[in-house]
Amino acid sequence: MRYFEINGGEITSISLVKVPAITRYFSINEDLRQIVAPVIIPDLPIYRYEPIDGIKPEEFYVIWTEVGIKRVVRDFYLKGGNIFTLYHNNRLQTDSDINLYGLWVINRKLGIMPPEGYDLPDYTLMGNVEILDDDLWQLIKRGEFNGFSVEGEFDVKEIMEV
Repeated sequence: MRYFEINGGEITSISLVKVPAITRYFSINEDLRQIVAPVIIPDLPIYRYEPIDGIKPEEFYVIWTEVGIKRVVRDFYLKGGNIFTLYHNNRLQTDSDINLYGLWVINRKLGIMPPEGYDLPDYTLMGNVEILDDDLWQLIKRGEFNGFSVEGEFDVKEIMEV
């Protein structure tokens, strides 16, 4: 099995998905119509099955580094950082469907804590999103979407093969 670490790159969108690869799920605030969940967790091996060097898919793991998370978050903010999709396909309209309410990186030394109920390491990227579209809100409440997934072009390097 091959392992790759992500040290930077560019997030092109954050997608709402049913089963996030990081296996951490939304907390829902019905009064505010907001969802909160981790977007990226450092040092967590994420299973992938897709082509690496060619056409044939392979099994492998990717692992986000703290440095990689800091870099992609900074660049996402600099580029406007409010691009969302459903299952990495259908782009949502910000200001009418969905709005990024906040992104933050957990850092206990700076007093930036994980939300209540989440046991997550420092440098985890958290997202808080406001859902404006009524149909999308109902899908989330029914469990059709349960977490976040990032899409983009990332700087990866192989770190080991087991």
